[in-house]
Amino acid sequence: MRVDFANAEAELGAARLGFAGALTVHKSADDSVHFEAMSVAPTRVPVSEVNRWLADPVPLDGLLSGEVRFDGHPARLSLAGELALLSESGREVVARLAGSGTVLDQGALEDVSLAASDLDYGLLRILTPEVPWAGSGDMTLRLDGDLATGMDVEIIGDHTGREGTQINARDPGSGYRLAATVEDFDLSRLVDGLPEPFSLNASATLGGRGLDLESIRSSLVLNADSVTIGRLVLDSVGIRARVDDDGLLQVASVRAETGGIVLQGAGSLGTVGEAGEGVVLSLSSPTMEPLREFFMGPDRIAWDELLPIEQTMMIQFEGVDPDTVPRAVDLRFGGAVDARARITGALAGLSASAAARFENLEYGPTSARSLQADFTLSGLGRGTPVLVDGTVSGDSVSFRDRRYRSALVETRFTPGGSGRVRALITRSDSESYDAQAVVSLDGGSGRVDLDRLTLVRDDRRWNLRGPARIEWTPDAVSVSNFGLIRPGTEGLRVRADGLLARGGGESDFALEVADLDLGVVGSLLQLEGAPRGVVRASLRASGTGHEPEWTGTVEVSDVEYETLSFDRVVADAGFADGTLRARMESWRGGRRNLRAEGSIPMDLRLVEVPDRIPDDPLDVQIVADSFPAAMLLGRLRSLEEIGGTVSGEVRLSGRPGALEPDGSLHLDDASAWVAPLGVRLASAQMDLDLDPSGVMAVNGSAVSGGTVDFRGTVGGDGPPDDIALNLAFWPREFQVVRRPDIEAAITGDSLALTGTFNLPFIEGRVEVNDGTVNLEEYQRTAELIDFYDPALLSAATVQGSVSDDDWAGGVGERSPFLQNLRLLVDVHVGRGNRLRSRRMTVVPAGDLELTFDRAGSRLIVRGEMEVVRGDFRLGPSTLNIEDGLFTFPGTPGFDPDIDVTAVTRARTGDGEPIEITTSITGT
Repeated sequence: MRVDFANAEAELGAARLGFAGALTVHKSADDSVHFEAMSVAPTRVPVSEVNRWLADPVPLDGLLSGEVRFDGHPARLSLAGELALLSESGREVVARLAGSGTVLDQGALEDVSLAASDLDYGLLRILTPEVPWAGSGDMTLRLDGDLATGMDVEIIGDHTGREGTQINARDPGSGYRLAATVEDFDLSRLVDGLPEPFSLNASATLGGRGLDLESIRSSLVLNADSVTIGRLVLDSVGIRARVDDDGLLQVASVRAETGGIVLQGAGSLGTVGEAGEGVVLSLSSPTMEPLREFFMGPDRIAWDELLPIEQTMMIQFEGVDPDTVPRAVDLRFGGAVDARARITGALAGLSASAAARFENLEYGPTSARSLQADFTLSGLGRGTPVLVDGTVSGDSVSFRDRRYRSALVETRFTPGGSGRVRALITRSDSESYDAQAVVSLDGGSGRVDLDRLTLVRDDRRWNLRGPARIEWTPDAVSVSNFGLIRPGTEGLRVRADGLLARGGGESDFALEVADLDLGVVGSLLQLEGAPRGVVRASLRASGTGHEPEWTGTVEVSDVEYETLSFDRVVADAGFADGTLRARMESWRGGRRNLRAEGSIPMDLRLVEVPDRIPDDPLDVQIVADSFPAAMLLGRLRSLEEIGGTVSGEVRLSGRPGALEPDGSLHLDDASAWVAPLGVRLASAQMDLDLDPSGVMAVNGSAVSGGTVDFRGTVGGDGPPDDIALNLAFWPREFQVVRRPDIEAAITGDSLALTGTFNLPFIEGRVEVNDGTVNLEEYQRTAELIDFYDPALLSAATVQGSVSDDDWAGGVGERSPFLQNLRLLVDVHVGRGNRLRSRRMTVVPAGDLELTFDRAGSRLIVRGEMEVVRGDFRLGPSTLNIEDGLFTFPGTPGFDPDIDVTAVTRARTGDGEPIEITTSITGT
């Protein structure tokens, strides 16, 4: 019987199934059915409908579309076609499959080729659900052979090719032998959760039987010559292991090497029940340097190891923020390591113990002469929470320049759950800190039950008043019964209790502090230049998390901090409706010398906000009454022994981004030693008148040998970071420098400083009086220091505008004022000035034109100086210089042409007077 199909079609709900070709049914038993160019074309047919006709249903969901063609009879059936597996919605293609080949009798295959494109590797979880397959790609499968005895299989994917493989396809667990080779295979593209990249070049053989832990009996040999796991690059990896007939995993060897650091191990484990002596892994190396890139990242540079010019170029041309670049101490990494781990139990449930010792450890800002870590882990692979029990101890421990004799941390916890933690830190025989708590973590929430907090320093001891609790959730922070006291009737008292709302709940929180010694706090924190004083404070919080309200007071007595010194500082503040209203007063010698009060916009919600100080209106009034100038100017690097006072009143209004100051300040009888210049300023007076427009009028005078008067304006229109300058100076025999290499006083008429802070310009005419240049000392300084270096220029000009901390951090080198300074000054060298050296002393006179462009690194001196008189020592004789000329041709640098004449008067053997004239020329 023959049946012909001519574009027949069957409807299955929304799906269709098309048929074409011929089907012949014979009476003989051998070839009962014969297909002739038979094709079946499903259109969006559910896989569930297909499964109804299959002996072994396919565990897939989705829709099938495409065409499959048949030719031949069951003993030799040729197949070809293309199919697409769609998502259940039909909108996405999960996989495309194209193939051809022949199915023979008894399950044999001949030249079968299947090519999958756009394959969602998640489908492979059907075969191996324990592997988190991910990603997509292409795969080609070629099969040839007898299913009953094994067949040749070739699989080619995006990154893999497996050849020479035999597998019993009817029952894979009954026996298998696999050989695989991969090149640049990135497993992280296939399996979720792996570090990226996870690539390897490797070969492996796997043979045996059984696919589950109870039945598996197999062996594995893996060798890799290059493995990259994230930033970790392993030079080689090797594993030799087998599961014997007793179900014991025998690990003959495990070895991994990177940069000479070798991890190796061996041992045995049970597969289902506990058995074997365990697998021991060990690692030992005198240096961890080969692991630097893995822990610290590649090619990182340290800001403080760059040259100043490199720092400047990175800031100006690359827009680098120096605060985001690590310092050398942040990139430290090194030390010796000796570690050992032992894994016991069975693959179905493992336990592990590990011990590691580090010598001369350095890891960023943390270091230790020795560090010992001991941990045990239980519950691995059992489906129960893993329990971690461990101890970390170290001696000569340092963290961000804070040094401790020893540190000990003990913990027993469940990752992601809770556990007990204890920390004991010893700084010296008389100082230690001890804390113990139960910590619970759950995503963005957590709780700390603090059992112990003890601080011991010299003869003082502070400890908890009782058990305390701190809890936090996304909506609130709660503090219960926290109290820190010094036992006895006097001394420190800190109490905190209540709720701080982050969301819509109500806050009810109180903090009380009494007799807090800032000197002790600074010592505990190992702060350089720690403040001194005793604090009493209180704080109350109420309102909702969205609209919080705060009130507080603080009083500090006997305050000492760097240049600040007060008998008492008091302040009170309140916050509500997005505004902080505060008042502060400082007292010294029974007199109030500073008062500040006003309102400032702030956002004190306990959540992340774009800006804690919004650009909204503010109003602050500052009143100074004989406030010590040393407290304001003492942080300036170059000024010492500062005297004088500041008085006045200033009102700040406007917005934080555009302040409008109004008022005046007066500096009275100020004095200071300017160390870099070697001069003392005295009797300095200065009036500053501030205008809301941003223009500040300056008028003042100072004494240094002679006097200098100055006046003008600073500020005005323009960006706030580029202040306009318009100042004039009138020096009268004013001593500007008195150092071993040079000293000079100047007189001038309207020496002007104009331009802006970022592009300043100095011009005018000055006369140098009573100046002396010691050439050897000057030359020695020039050899040691680059005179174009802004750091040196700062010392001679405005170095005093930079604090010690900022200078150490490189702010001086980055000052745009110094980087872009330009000068055009006419210098008249009058009589009374001297050039000195070991052989020569001359008195010059003349006029020079000095041009200096810091940005262009160019100093040009043009003009002539006449030698009025002088002497030149030549051996035991002294030559009198009667005339000569120093000529500066206007070329970059300081190298004049010299042409002088010297005369020596002597007598002959007969007593007749003679004169010897010597010409000295050169540069």
